[in-house]
Amino acid sequence: MYAALFSSRLIFSGLLVFISLYCTGLLLLILWGIWPEPTPQVRVISVVAMNIFIAITGFTAWYIARDFHSLLRELWNENQQSKRSQLEIKRIATLDPLTGLYNRKHAELEFNKLAASENKLAVAFIDLDNFKPINDAYGDIAQSTW
Repeated sequence: MYAALFSSRLIFSGLLVFISLYCTGLLLLILWGIWPEPTPQVRVISVVAMNIFIAITGFTAWYIARDFHSLLRELWNENQQSKRSQLEIKRIATLDPLTGLYNRKHAELEFNKLAASENKLAVAFIDLDNFKPINDAYGDIAQSTW
């Protein structure tokens, strides 16, 4: 199961073939009388049954591992999408959509940090009278042409 879940298909297949050959060889050594026979009688059908059991177990492990890997891929993709969404939310929360500059809330936080430090700070505000009609009329156009 661990080989199916955490290694490549090649390693899993190689391990499955190795186990099958090892068990087949052991059973054949018992059948030919080279290896002392255990308490239960070993017959040719034992070799066939053992290989069928290993094949079914291997297929089951592969099938479970395939679903496991698929689930891990989906979780990784969702995690990446979540990270992209968080970055976009942070960008939207800190930037003005029209100018691309920091918004008022973010600017206030930065000003407070600078004011708390020993660095000198100067702030200039520019006020444009009657800018709202211009912004309402040309806001989207100005943003798309920049």
